[in-house]
Amino acid sequence: MLSDHANHAIRDFIREVLILESTAPERSLSSTWRISESKIHGVGIHANCLIPKNTKISKVLLNNSGFFLLTEFGKHVNHQKKSNSELKMDKDGDFWLFSIKDINKGEEIVSDYRNAPFPFNSSIKGFKEL
Repeated sequence: MLSDHANHAIRDFIREVLILESTAPERSLSSTWRISESKIHGVGIHANCLIPKNTKISKVLLNNSGFFLLTEFGKHVNHQKKSNSELKMDKDGDFWLFSIKDINKGEEIVSDYRNAPFPFNSSIKGFKEL
């Protein structure tokens, strides 16, 4: 079992080193969602259409033999205490984001970082509640 310090170091490494920086201010990588400017923090993920409750939206984190890789989608999901999505792990150890309520077209897809399991960074520093 890793110490808290080691867990934080791994989280920081994942978040800072393995993430490719996006350069386009708005991109649609899916028919369901797009990356665009956020009122919460920088850029975020916004729904391109109505996303019904309990929908598997997109993969957030890939488990590559214990090395976790954050997806482009996962990089841009912002924090809100009143979230509209949650993380679930599949049998392969990959994490997916699921809607926990209907998400309207144009609405930002957000998750509560405080409930994020390891290896996610649960810091909410810099995010504002809307």
